[in-house]
Amino acid sequence: MKYKGLYIALFLLVLESNSIAQTPVGTPVKTSNPKDSAIIFQSPRPLLDDNAATSALNNSFGFAGVINDYGFGLGLYYRRNLTTDLSALATFDFGTGKGPKEFGLFDEIKINRIYVMPLMASLQYRLLSNVLGEGLRPYITAGAGPAFIGTTDASLDFFTALLHPKVTTTFGGFVGFGANFGTDPKTTFGASLKYYIIPYKSPGIESTQGTFLTDFSGAALTITYGFNF
Repeated sequence: MKYKGLYIALFLLVLESNSIAQTPVGTPVKTSNPKDSAIIFQSPRPLLDDNAATSALNNSFGFAGVINDYGFGLGLYYRRNLTTDLSALATFDFGTGKGPKEFGLFDEIKINRIYVMPLMASLQYRLLSNVLGEGLRPYITAGAGPAFIGTTDASLDFFTALLHPKVTTTFGGFVGFGANFGTDPKTTFGASLKYYIIPYKSPGIESTQGTFLTDFSGAALTITYGFNF
């Protein structure tokens, strides 16, 4: 009986201490506030992208290489961004012209060397800007303006003839599509395919003996590289 009473007393003591340790009913439970000590990390990448987009350089100037039905040519361009997707451009290309059956054979009598120099103002509209990243920026483009047609006397040597050129002016335009590539904000690299419409007044320009050209239209593949500022 003596030990039985001792066991009962210890049991009651343990039961009482457990009941005191429990949270009273109705007392709100305190929880830690995440703002007190928690540190939340967020990727800086979106901020960098946003800053790059807002500080995009609005002007671009560069050079072009042109491949068309007549051979190779060179060009210059200037572009101004009007909005995120719309740009205005001025382009100047320098290439040659020749007849469709002119192959430079010895039995062909060359009358005039012909140079085609279109100076075009155009608009360029970027496509799928919300879908594709900055690494690929496709666009459509269209433009119009004067085209200068220069001729030199083929009977003279090349450099001597350049001192006595004849230049006339016609008007034309083009439509096309292309894309700019890369994410470097300071440079622009691109390629485009354009179709130029450049008619010339009759009777035209005599390229080889008996062959007069009245149309300098055709497709052109253009590769551009420029600097943004």
